Amino acid sequence: MLENFSKRLLPAVDYVLHEDGSMTVKNDTVDFYRHIDFTQIVEMFLGVVEVTIKTELVPELDYLVRWEQARTSMRDVVDMPDKKATQFILFVQQNHGRFPKSRRSFFQELTDEEIEALTKNVKENILLPPTQM
Repeated sequence: MLENFSKRLLPAVDYVLHEDGSMTVKNDTVDFYRHIDFTQIVEMFLGVVEVTIKTELVPELDYLVRWEQARTSMRDVVDMPDKKATQFILFVQQNHGRFPKSRRSFFQELTDEEIEALTKNVKENILLPPTQM
């Protein structure tokens, strides 16, 4: 956006580029920069922000809400430290909705029924697409 502004202005600027990369402007250019209209730049920037909010922020917030719902529901099955609950959720997510048998040793204190209930909870709250309202 700024390059577009500069390209249109460049023909009106009398300048010399030196070998060291510096530039000397020979004519008076202060009026070119005194009252710059940034409307186009701001509109484009706001467009990028809007797209980012819709495509990045809203889905991320939705995921965080569903993650918290899963964590709250997990407490109804069994109370465990947050770090351990996070591990459990990640294991189920990484294994596409199934609790990996190779990770059973991390949760020796849980019964098979508790693991099944926790896995179902993670699947329903996090992995399945949210219902449309």
